[in-house]
Formats: sequence, C-alpha cells, structure tokens
Amino acid sequence: MPNEISVDYGTGFTLYAARFQPDGNVFVTTGASDEVWATADNYDVTMTEDGVGGHYVGDFDASANISAGVYDVAVYLQSGGSPANADTALFRGKIYWDGTTENDTQTMTSDLETIISDVAITNSDLTIISSDVIVAISDIAVVNALLGVQLNDLNLDIDNG
Repeated sequence: MPNEISVDYGTGFTLYAARFQPDGNVFVTTGASDEVWATADNYDVTMTEDGVGGHYVGDFDASANISAGVYDVAVYLQSGGSPANADTALFRGKIYWDGTTENDTQTMTSDLETIISDVAITNSDLTIISSDVIVAISDIAVVNALLGVQLNDLNLDIDNG
C-alpha cells in the first residue's frame, strides 16, 4: 500500500524520509540494505505534497525489499538542492511493517488479544500445576510424618532391645 509515511507541514516545502533498523542503521533508498549513516542523499525516500495544504506522503518500501519488523522513520526538511546531513529532522515515529504493508491498529490489537489469551491459558495451567505441587508437598509431609513415627518406633525398639 503506498503512502504509509504521511505528515502535515507547511505547504510548498521539500520533505523526505529515512527508515531505520532497530539497531540504528539506516536503509539505503531502495531498502535493499542498511548501513551506518553516512550521507543523507543515500537514504532519502521522496515525499510529495498530496494536493495542497501541506499534507506530504511517501512510500515506506516502494521496492519491496524490507522484511517484516518494527522500524523507525524520520522525516526531514530539505534545505538545499538535495538531501544533506545538515537537514532538520521534523518528525520521528515507528512503523509496524508486515513485509508488504503497514500493520494497522486492528491487526495489532487482534495479535495482542491472542497473546493475552495464550498468557491466560498459561496462567491457568500454572495454577493447576501449582495445586498439584501443593498436593505433592502435602503427600510428602504425610510420608515424612509416617516415617518419623516409624523411626521413633525403631528407636524405641533399639532402646528396649
């Protein structure tokens, strides 16, 4: 889906975006690889003003090279004729990318509900296991008490013998 990156800023400016891995490395423009930041012109994702009114949009991965993950996106104000390291970062945010499109809130909510459900089942299982352990400890205490009585009887027999 195109235009996953969108920001509102004044009209008539030149904006571009850069996409970052969780480790801070930045994707080259095509998204085919990532590296430590060197020159802004290597990483710029073109953003266009959508009509008028200062709404800018750009594609997160037009070349279909970026795998699923959570990535940082920064939007810069281009001050000269091409992207430069001195350009000002205006916005920064995260994108939840599934490899072909941005994950929407509903998908993430559904995923979280599944995880919460799995955790609830695990907690239920742990409660059953905990109950079984308590019963086993109780059984061990009974056995120890019986053994203690038998040992006391044995001591009595030794004393009497």
